[in-house]
Amino acid sequence: MNSDTTSRDGPCRLQITLGAEALPISQLSRLLRILQTAVREVAGEVEGARSYFEQQHQPRLQLSANVEDGRLVLSVFFAELKEFTPMPELSALVFDPFIEQFERFLMTGPQLGLWGPIARGNTNEDEPVITQRLRDLRAELRHFAGATISFGDHSMTFDGDQVTLG
Repeated sequence: MNSDTTSRDGPCRLQITLGAEALPISQLSRLLRILQTAVREVAGEVEGARSYFEQQHQPRLQLSANVEDGRLVLSVFFAELKEFTPMPELSALVFDPFIEQFERFLMTGPQLGLWGPIARGNTNEDEPVITQRLRDLRAELRHFAGATISFGDHSMTFDGDQVTLG
């Protein structure tokens, strides 16, 4: 995440950066649906954020998109449902534990096998739902060469089966 993007979008936005050429719409749509599900799953567990999501009119997850240097930059944030007013405090409250959980999942998850592909761990039907959501998110990000997801000081770049934490 560069300082240009941070100052324009604000520090309370989760960012996903993808190559901007010939993006498959179905994959991009699936990535956004899975991201929304995973973020909302974490939000339901965050003490200060839970009350927002127990209301009838829950905050909406919004997206701003820009193309910079041939890369599509998607900035995700929470906003009030009716006025569409950004909610930076809620965004920070949710995205910080989200990105930390995702980073921890990537660090402790299945590793590359001897011949390259990810060694599939046994999926446990009793595993937490958030673990399933993070696994789905990792699988989707792998479809986009050089995809980066970042928030604050945390950044993860995907290149096929390789993940670089930064």
